[in-house]
Amino acid sequence: MKYSRDNTVTEYADVLHNLSCKALISKPTRITEQSSTLIDHIYTNDTKHAIVSGISISDLSDHLPTFSIVKTADINTTSNNYTVRNMKNFCINDFF
Repeated sequence: MKYSRDNTVTEYADVLHNLSCKALISKPTRITEQSSTLIDHIYTNDTKHAIVSGISISDLSDHLPTFSIVKTADINTTSNNYTVRNMKNFCINDFF
């Protein structure tokens, strides 16, 4: 939301753009009396499937929950194969 005012935001957004990533959340996800910020991000580079995403209105915390649903008919629901990326031990070299 501060693309042209903050170099760190500009660099972050440019890297994602260069990787063909699209932001699925574009509205503030943390709203206080003093500010509104978008700090809960979801990105994708999937152009093959329809994706529905949004922000839920909830007062459980100071962050609004975000979600993304990939609509696809070609996922085999009997398969036990899936991939998870745990960002806890993020390594930039493994990301690409």
